[in-house]
Amino acid sequence: MDRAIYLAPVTQGTTAATLVGGLDLPGSPEGLAGILDNATDPLRDNIFTGTAGALDCLAGSRVTHAILNGGVTVPGVVYSVLATRGDQVLTPPGPVSFIDDPRVENDYFEDLYPQAGPADHATLPMQPDAAQWVIKQLLSE
Repeated sequence: MDRAIYLAPVTQGTTAATLVGGLDLPGSPEGLAGILDNATDPLRDNIFTGTAGALDCLAGSRVTHAILNGGVTVPGVVYSVLATRGDQVLTPPGPVSFIDDPRVENDYFEDLYPQAGPADHATLPMQPDAAQWVIKQLLSE
């Protein structure tokens, strides 16, 4: 059986809130995050010149649009997604990562391992329980 296992992927595209860290754009009533969250705003591509990777992670970006329109899953593959409620990079945590498909098992780290303590986007892959979860997914039939 083919498997795809993801730790906090940016499947649906994130909001701009964490990319700008509360910065504002003078003269803009919606602020910098508002411009970045609007995929049709012509200022969007000019604000983060040289950091296209950050823009590609935004909801509505050309990359997330292509991924979602092309189909996130393929037949014959079982998918597992582990997100963390403490994710401050992908917002909102969970819905940004989860894949809405009956072949996908979507879980929150904290629900499966409440004894493990908090995790965020950067620390999730370093959690011993997350590593065990990956192994369990790889070995499951």
